[in-house]
Amino acid sequence: MGNQVILVQETHRFLHKLTILPILILISIFNVSCVTKNTIETRVGEVVNITLESNGTTGYGWRIAGTVDEDVLQPAGSEYVPDKVSPMIVGAGGREIWMFKALKKGRAKLYFEYARPWEKDVPAVKKEAFVIVVK
Repeated sequence: MGNQVILVQETHRFLHKLTILPILILISIFNVSCVTKNTIETRVGEVVNITLESNGTTGYGWRIAGTVDEDVLQPAGSEYVPDKVSPMIVGAGGREIWMFKALKKGRAKLYFEYARPWEKDVPAVKKEAFVIVVK
């Protein structure tokens, strides 16, 4: 029984490292800056990537709700990246990556809604908000 407890503790430590490591690698590779509870710090001239879980097979997608402060951020496009799964799996999800170029120092708020574009009077099923601080 004592060996099982040690194995569980070691497995937990290993899984915790696997969870944190990719985030740290992404931040260091892309030099996007620090991401803390939907606040992103960046520098003038850098592109901020916001990644949101999505499943295009359901008809749902992310859209910008409200306006973007285009004095501070310039929308630079978006793309859907499906999860890498077997082609035999139907309805697999993916991620939407929204890109914004930091134009000048300041602070901008971005609001996203996850909804079906043809359902006009139906509330979004998910909402996300981000604060982008450009230094």
